[in-house]
Amino acid sequence: MQQPLRQSDVEDLEPETAMTTDRARQGVTGHGVRYVLVFGLLGIIFALAMTLVIFAS
Repeated sequence: MQQPLRQSDVEDLEPETAMTTDRARQGVTGHGVRYVLVFGLLGIIFALAMTLVIFAS
């Protein structure tokens, strides 16, 4: 006697959908993200350096 299919077995039977990388990403790249990261990192380094200068003196 065969056992009924489980949900995970049924999902394995469905065909895979091929997507382009842009569609799978669901967003656009760019918009200066690297600049935000760089300036944010530099700002944090500056803030920590100023804190060290203020409390070390």
